[in-house]
Amino acid sequence: MKRFCGLLFVSVMTMFSAIGVNAAQWTVSNNPLFIAQFTSLQSAINSAADGDTIYVYHSPNHHGTITIDKGLTLIGAGYHPSKKSSVQFIINADNVNISGFDASITAGSGTIKVKYLTLSNILGGINLVNVEKGIIYNSMCTDINTTQLLVKDFIVTNCFIQFISGTDKAHILVTNNNFPRNSTCGSTRSVFSNSICVSTKAITIENNIFVNGTPSLLEFSSINNNLTFNTAQNTLPYGNNNGTGNIANQDPKFIGNITYSLSVHEIINNNFDYRLANDSPAINAGTDSTDIGVTGGLFPWPRNANGTLDYTGAPRIPNIEYFQLKNTVVGTEGTLRFNVKGTKSK
Repeated sequence: MKRFCGLLFVSVMTMFSAIGVNAAQWTVSNNPLFIAQFTSLQSAINSAADGDTIYVYHSPNHHGTITIDKGLTLIGAGYHPSKKSSVQFIINADNVNISGFDASITAGSGTIKVKYLTLSNILGGINLVNVEKGIIYNSMCTDINTTQLLVKDFIVTNCFIQFISGTDKAHILVTNNNFPRNSTCGSTRSVFSNSICVSTKAITIENNIFVNGTPSLLEFSSINNNLTFNTAQNTLPYGNNNGTGNIANQDPKFIGNITYSLSVHEIINNNFDYRLANDSPAINAGTDSTDIGVTGGLFPWPRNANGTLDYTGAPRIPNIEYFQLKNTVVGTEGTLRFNVKGTKSK
């Protein structure tokens, strides 16, 4: 599983670096304050071709239920309440890349398999119905559901997750995530209150921090280098699972001194500090010698200029944050004056 998922990561990233070459770019805004090529996101998708990129302005208005039936890259403004793009996505195509949305996402169906899916900077619930080869990273997940027996070769990494629910042989690598909350979680076999349910067989769980959220219902799985604190299952592995390097019931020592249950919305709204203190047992304790939790691994959580964790969900692309014209009338051979403020790629 580890070797395959490493190869999967390389192949997915290589594929998406190629998408967009000689392809069209489109803009969408349903906010009257911003002018774009389309006011309807669905109309933009219908007009686009495989490989195109669609940029979506932030807006207080929900985009509704959107169906993606071609290989596109969609980039929103993020998920912070002050500047977000909200939508419900139904994904029925291969080679879809979505980043920067407050979104409910369903990928695949009983008759449609989705391949090479990349999700990043997402806030919301993700339902993986029929998906093969993909990745979720740097996201605030209220839940990730894989209960349909049709999910294969998928990575969930560097996310804050309230709970994951699954079923047998989902072929998932869950690595470098923070599970910060006691949740009520249903599974195909039972319902556990006040716990995180990773209810699946034969998956790999490594380099995660479980504070309050409990890794329950795991069977025949590989569990390595995780840290637990104040959970209902502090000792890992258990039962018929295997693994080494786990840290049992030790305070991860977040700089924000967070030892209580929090939802992903509470983390965003209150800007809780999940950086690791210098004496944290999670520092450089992962299977890859990077940190356990969201600050280590393949996609360390984005940071602000002052080093704190960035909870805006803004994609890692150059972004104009402020633009003001100083003179609205320019004569012949005159000078247009303006102020502009932006950010570089993170």
